[in-house]
Amino acid sequence: MSKGFLLVANPYSGQKNGEKTAQHILQWLNTNGFKAELFISESILHLKEFIKDCELNTYHGIGIIGGDGSMHEFLNAALEQNPALLPPVALFPCGTGNAFNFDIGCSTIEETLNCITKNTSSFIDIAEVNFPDKRLWSFNILGCGLVAEINQLAEKMRFLGGARYNVASVIKLLANPKTTISIETDEGLKEGVYSFVLACNTRYTGKGMMMAPNARLNDGKFDVLMVEACSVWKLLKLFPKIFKGTHIGADVLTYIQTSKLKVTTSSQNITNIDGEMKGSTPFSMTVHTNKVKVFLK
Repeated sequence: MSKGFLLVANPYSGQKNGEKTAQHILQWLNTNGFKAELFISESILHLKEFIKDCELNTYHGIGIIGGDGSMHEFLNAALEQNPALLPPVALFPCGTGNAFNFDIGCSTIEETLNCITKNTSSFIDIAEVNFPDKRLWSFNILGCGLVAEINQLAEKMRFLGGARYNVASVIKLLANPKTTISIETDEGLKEGVYSFVLACNTRYTGKGMMMAPNARLNDGKFDVLMVEACSVWKLLKLFPKIFKGTHIGADVLTYIQTSKLKVTTSSQNITNIDGEMKGSTPFSMTVHTNKVKVFLK
């Protein structure tokens, strides 16, 4: 019997060739023992309306064709309708950064298809994030301060492709923004002036930056990095080390693994959640297990 497989494509992701890539994947699945169907999502509202009328948990698997932002939108829409997402989800790396795919070992479409064929999957942690006016789910990263400002600027530089993260980082590092932040984790309360706070479920963020080298997708915790306000020179020395994950010993950095996080800032700060600029401080985060399963290597 053919295995039902749902493909959800963001036609605007990456180089805006999502629909063409989706047709290729659809054909491959249908000639390799699956009964695949394709939904092209034109907007977030379009996606939510589709999911509202779709029995997601009846599928053998679900494939997201896009980037981390596409995965974020799908998981939020799906978990809004279901307490847990039962079929494993495959993220095809068709975005700009594809940070999540570095962690799951599926950095190409072919590797992702191979995982689907072998049916190798596992539950991952996912964070419930509560803002004053809404609830969102995060599978990748959550942060405020410098990291959010970098992403906000990078979104305006999409014409640079993956290089936009590096360019935006240098510009914002030179600006050296600082924020007074109260940070509550499993280990207690910390208060001070910080460059940024970033909670990571994945080791990688942006375009291959190993931000949280000790992070694991299913350890029941997010890894929180807190960088104290410091000179531009210190930040510039710290930045190149992130690509290799050798920044952890820096004297301005505190690294904590926690199942809960609460962040309050002296002034309202926009947040970066899975690479999307949504919500603002204050926020609280709680890690959940066994709600989402993904195909991985």
